[in-house]
Amino acid sequence: MKVGVEGRESKVENKNLSSNFNLQPLFSTFNHLPSSNLFVIWCLRFGHYLGQSMDINKKEVSEYFYRQAIRFLSYRARSEKEIRDFLNKKTKNKSLQLTKLSSREYIENTIQQLKKENLINDNEFADWWIEQRLSFNPKGKKILRLELLQKGIDPQLAEEKINNTNQKYFQKAAKEILCKKIKLYSHLKKREVKDKLIKHLLRRGFDYQSIKVLVDEFSEKS
Repeated sequence: MKVGVEGRESKVENKNLSSNFNLQPLFSTFNHLPSSNLFVIWCLRFGHYLGQSMDINKKEVSEYFYRQAIRFLSYRARSEKEIRDFLNKKTKNKSLQLTKLSSREYIENTIQQLKKENLINDNEFADWWIEQRLSFNPKGKKILRLELLQKGIDPQLAEEKINNTNQKYFQKAAKEILCKKIKLYSHLKKREVKDKLIKHLLRRGFDYQSIKVLVDEFSEKS
């Protein structure tokens, strides 16, 4: 299919066609894939011959970006920044031949559509991220705060979400980590065990004051 498209493209360029040139035969080639990515790219390449039909091309390109975003969201929840960064990479495709201005327009329109459908919601994303981290990959407040900021969450919102998370969930997460780690240090002296456990929890983002009591309890039981 790609060879055929390139062959037709060179034929159009060599004939130096006017805007009145009838491209209907070329369209018929793509009747079986009207919404495919190939069709979108083809429209962009030949769009300057289509006159008023360019409105249809813009719609197709918009649908292309929307479908890409939906596919990206299908794996897990995403923040607005994550989706913007992802769509921005899609605009780098040289075959699309998008200008910086049109790229920003397509991205912004896609973002607004996703927000309207509540598929982008940083407030809900922050709650989801904290819950997932504490449940499956325990981290302390410091690391969670840093991760949310990296995801583009507003600093004030990130701080609010972390502070509103019940402290018992962080304690539970820290205990789960200690249960796994303390078994690895059974051959060490009690002082060494405490030092290693504290350092490990500090690296995971837990603050010293909240973990010292827990570490003392675990080291006494070991």
